[in-house]
Amino acid sequence: MAGALATVVAFLLLVLVSVAHGWNQDCPPPSSGSGGGHHGKPPGHHDDHHHHHHNPPSPRCPSCHPPYTPPTPRPPPYFPPPTPPFVPPYIPPPTPPYIPPPYVPPYIPPPSPPPYVPPYIPPPSPAPARTCPIDALKLNACVDVLGGLIHLVIGQKAKAKCCPLVQGVADLDAALCLCTTIRARLLNINIYLPVALELLITCGKHPPEGFKCPPLYA
Repeated sequence: MAGALATVVAFLLLVLVSVAHGWNQDCPPPSSGSGGGHHGKPPGHHDDHHHHHHNPPSPRCPSCHPPYTPPTPRPPPYFPPPTPPFVPPYIPPPTPPYIPPPYVPPYIPPPSPPPYVPPYIPPPSPAPARTCPIDALKLNACVDVLGGLIHLVIGQKAKAKCCPLVQGVADLDAALCLCTTIRARLLNINIYLPVALELLITCGKHPPEGFKCPPLYA
C-alpha cells in the first residue's frame, strides 16, 4: 500500500514539472531594446546612423513549438514478491528402540505353615496290675465256700479255708485277691463282695471303708 502511494505521488510531480517546462517555452524572450541594452544610452534616444525598424511580430509557427504531449507515465517500480521463509523439511524424531518392561514373575504366596500339631505324648502306662500273692487254686476253694455262705452266718469251715490264705498279706491286697477270684469265676461281684469283705474282717483283715472292686479296665 505504501509503495503504490509513493508511485502516485512521483507521477503527479513528474506531470507538474512537465507542465511548467512547456509553459516556459511558450513565453517569448525579452526584447533587446529593453532597459540598459545599448551601452548606457537613455531610453528614447535613437541612433542616427542605425535606425532599427520594428517589424510586427510574426505569428508563431507550429513547428517551433510542438503541441504538449504529457510524458508517458513510467510503470511502478517492480517489487519482487517476498520470498517465503525457508522451512526445512520435516524430519520425524527417531523412534526409540523398544525396550520391553522388566519381567515381573507372578505373585506366589508363601505356603501356609502347617497346622500346629502338638508332640505326641503317650499316656502314662497304667501301673502294672498288682498280682495277687495268694495261690489262685486255694482262693478258688475259699470262694467256693463263700457261695454257700450267702444269707448265712460265716462258720468255722469258712474261716479254716480262707483265713490261713490271707495271713501275711496286706489288708488291701487280700481284698483285691478276692475281687480277682470272684471275677475269674464269673460270679456276681455285687453279691459275693460283701460276704468276702465280712470274711476278711472275721480273719482279722480290715480293707478300706467303702472298698469296691476296681473296674476291669482302669
